[in-house]
Amino acid sequence: MSEISLVARASELIEELSPGERALATFMLENVEELMFLSAVEVAEAVGTSNASVTRLAQRLGYRGYVELQLTLREELRNAYAPAVLSPANGLFAEYWQAEERSLRKMMQLSEESLQAVSSLLAASPQIWVGGAQTVRPIASYCEYYLNLFRSDVRLLVEDLRTRPDGLLDVKPGDVATLFTVRRYSIATSLLGKELVNRGATLVVITDDGAPRLARHGTHVLRVGTPKTSGPPSLTMIVSLVQILGILVAAELGNARTEAAEEFVKKFQAYEY
Repeated sequence: MSEISLVARASELIEELSPGERALATFMLENVEELMFLSAVEVAEAVGTSNASVTRLAQRLGYRGYVELQLTLREELRNAYAPAVLSPANGLFAEYWQAEERSLRKMMQLSEESLQAVSSLLAASPQIWVGGAQTVRPIASYCEYYLNLFRSDVRLLVEDLRTRPDGLLDVKPGDVATLFTVRRYSIATSLLGKELVNRGATLVVITDDGAPRLARHGTHVLRVGTPKTSGPPSLTMIVSLVQILGILVAAELGNARTEAAEEFVKKFQAYEY
């Protein structure tokens, strides 16, 4: 993140700071992508210092105050994670497949225990709610379809609560919500996740290797690679993760629903063979 001025300034000055300032600067460096969503009071509470100390450190780093630090950081992160411009550069295919291979190796490091814990939740929950905004909205829709192959009561959430807040009326304690979010993280998804937890749902977050605010609310957070090469970030591994979880759910619940669905497929001649 060398293009982020906060990172450059704090890294340069950190050895000159007092112990209290150094603790604040370290927190900022470790939570760069979350600072946009954290007030000065929240930062101060996380480190155990005062609101005024946060303001003074921001000024020492070259900003007029913490608000300007946030505004500058927001713009720099927006530029850093803006979609890449596609170009017919030589080596595009090799670059793409190498990035996919790295992502697959990272995904293979997910523990079987964590995947099994999430799939057991998905199998046992009275209702499953699935959601995501913007780039990952189609993946959320696919997840709803795929899990419905193996169990009932899987429902797709509204993309933005401001359009259909009543979409949460049927969320009950004990339900499981699975939300997808990748850079650039959607504020709508963060608000949705927080409200789902407030209503008693267990939250599963499927995301990239960044620091989405949504992850703070998740009981389970599964991270996969979303490499950015000469085009938009790849979502291949997130789709694969949906399929793995679906297979694990099916293994727990058995084939009764799938077999019943196959009878309808035959009856209505759904496919050509």
